[in-house]
Amino acid sequence: MPVFRIPIRATVTLIVLLLPLGVAGHLGAAPQTWTGVATHDGMYAAVVNPAALAFGNAAGIGVEIPIDYPPESLGLFLNSPGGAYVLEYGPDGARHRVASAGALGRALAFGSSWLWDGSAFRDGTLQLGVLSRVTRSLAVGAHVRDAFGPAADLTVGVGIRPLGFHGSLGSRATIGADAVWDFDRSFAISHVHLNVEPVDGVRISGGFAPETRNVSFALSMNTRHFELGGRSPGRDERIGSGYAFFSARSRRSIFSRLTPSIVEYDRAESIVSAPTVRLFTSGVPLSSVLSDIGRLRDDPSVEAVVLQNQHVPGNLAEMIELRDALAEFRAAGKAVYYYFDSISHLNYMLAAATGDAIVLHPLGSVDVRGFSYAGVYFGDLLSSLGIRFYNFASHDFKTANNRVAESEMTDAERTMWRSLLSDLHDTYTASVTAGRGPALNDDPRESIAAGPYLVAEKAKRLGFVDELAYPEDIWEFVAERHPRARRTGFARTSEMTYDWAAPARSRVAVIYAVGNIVTGDGVSGRMIGSDSLTAAIRDAHADPFVHGIILRVESGGGSAIASDTIAREIAKTVAEGTPVVVSMGGVAASGGYYISAPASHILASPGTITGSIGVITGIVTVDDLLERLAIGTETIKTTPSADLGSPLRTPRSDEERALRQYIDATYQRFLAVVSEHRGMAVDDVDAVAQGRIWTGAQALDLGLVDSLGGLSESFSVMRTLLHAELLDIVEVVPGPRPSSLVQDLALRAVGSAGILLDSAETREMLDLYALFRQHSGEALYLMPYRIK
Repeated sequence: MPVFRIPIRATVTLIVLLLPLGVAGHLGAAPQTWTGVATHDGMYAAVVNPAALAFGNAAGIGVEIPIDYPPESLGLFLNSPGGAYVLEYGPDGARHRVASAGALGRALAFGSSWLWDGSAFRDGTLQLGVLSRVTRSLAVGAHVRDAFGPAADLTVGVGIRPLGFHGSLGSRATIGADAVWDFDRSFAISHVHLNVEPVDGVRISGGFAPETRNVSFALSMNTRHFELGGRSPGRDERIGSGYAFFSARSRRSIFSRLTPSIVEYDRAESIVSAPTVRLFTSGVPLSSVLSDIGRLRDDPSVEAVVLQNQHVPGNLAEMIELRDALAEFRAAGKAVYYYFDSISHLNYMLAAATGDAIVLHPLGSVDVRGFSYAGVYFGDLLSSLGIRFYNFASHDFKTANNRVAESEMTDAERTMWRSLLSDLHDTYTASVTAGRGPALNDDPRESIAAGPYLVAEKAKRLGFVDELAYPEDIWEFVAERHPRARRTGFARTSEMTYDWAAPARSRVAVIYAVGNIVTGDGVSGRMIGSDSLTAAIRDAHADPFVHGIILRVESGGGSAIASDTIAREIAKTVAEGTPVVVSMGGVAASGGYYISAPASHILASPGTITGSIGVITGIVTVDDLLERLAIGTETIKTTPSADLGSPLRTPRSDEERALRQYIDATYQRFLAVVSEHRGMAVDDVDAVAQGRIWTGAQALDLGLVDSLGGLSESFSVMRTLLHAELLDIVEVVPGPRPSSLVQDLALRAVGSAGILLDSAETREMLDLYALFRQHSGEALYLMPYRIK
């Protein structure tokens, strides 16, 4: 297809234009008058000033060849962030250079290199470098050749960017000057130079040496990761030389305006709630995907993105965060296209809200439907077997134990779920209507209620999708709408840092609280341990470079003791001056809300499930079962209640009263924490508590959260609290890593055997079992629900 053909003709033309030029004939044989020790940031960093390697822009592989045939010399450059190897091969044999560098932030870097001929390593010479990028407009550097040797000299340089104050133009023009001092005789200006980048990817440089009146000029052109350049002959040079450099970091490209790109984005289907490292599994944190979308939005060469069969596994709250990020992408004048073999419920909401077009396989389906919650109740079954579950709940709405204590859904549970699911459905419908309303032939609410649509033709006829096509046809479809663009994959490489001194940033720790809440260390990314999470909060608060904490909560709660311990640490952190912003994920309820309450600011998605301010515990007895089976038991104890909680006997009435008092006291503590930190009267908290769950939108109306939004909005809130323009984000996932080999193999075996529906549900059930086992008989702030 012509739209995606690589511009070969332009590349060949570029090579022909640059061949008569060059960049430094014999490395070190002629002065580098086209650049300087304070300004160079490219392939020759190890030669010009090794300290520049520390900043990472010079990382890559390059070759230098003089414009002569046959070439008499060759230069090979192997650069990494903080190190390099350079081979110079000429008529006199090989010369080697090994360099290393390190930086103290963005402001100061040090470097050194060892240069030797042939195999005479011990007879080599030492070079030392230092580079300081003081501001966006000023850089100073120094380079000592043959340090401590008889031929030592010192080159000092300064670089000035007259437009450094201007964000987009700041790095486009650089003026520099170098001076040389030989320690014994003279100190003189060696050369001055000018470097400009008039358009993306094209750099023009010129240098003048006052002592010899030598004038040189250079030209280089860049694509994203490839640079081709050359320089005219300098003093004592017969010919110039050219070079090719494959950069590890992406750069401004000459093709960014001439040939816009359409990016095939393939990371959305691997989203996970928190950064994790686990054997046999891989995932991309939601924060990384949001960052990717931001990069694509700000990239002038990107015209559109295509998401092909990207079945995002996120919950409704995470889908809303992606929706908002892609909406900003489209607001920048760019397009989003989706292709699916079949579209799931939540993925359709995302595609409908943000897609310029949705293409479906001719035999595909659109699983548009409402939300549901199915309760399964084992109370009568257990009772018929002689097993009884004593459910101690603070309120009728605290229904986590109902599945084993009741025979059917209670009125309170039914009322709560109807309200919650109705609000989630309204959020879903509003998103679909905003994106696809004009395309739908019928009223959106009625169309959604009539789903799912299992026949692709019907889905297209009703306006749910735009085209029916096979996977390879999506690119023809997109090409018709973007005839000048070329197809590319998403580049995961980092970008070149053009600014000498980045604007001031306030460091913020994003701490992930994911899973059930337990005492102890928990499991990283799976279970919140009170010890590990409070330690992470304490460490961030004590770090003088961390100015704020964002707590990302994805939890239905757990141990009341662990929740209270974490909440106390957050309250102390806020009281001592470090702001804590809570970003709620899909679920931040019961204990998940408890630990959120003391924060400086709480954000929830409209699709978040939160609230559930209440307490449960329970006791299982099997004495009737044992009696039916003619199994005898005997317990020896020193006090009447020494065996309280034993499954071998029914609790006495006085013990039941004690447990209910325990539940009430724990509930009152919950109310007090929310009242104190949310600025609400205890009675007002109690009115919206009583174990009832709410959506994020409902919680905002009730005063339980401060605003609606996700991670991106939490960054905005933190910037406001810190009075900072930019944040430096550090992500922390507390707790020890799981024993991945054993756990992951076990989960896969159980899931493949069909015992549970999928590995995610298997993990949840195992984690819930671990919670009950660790905290048997304790009060729990818990809401272990799944919504389909």
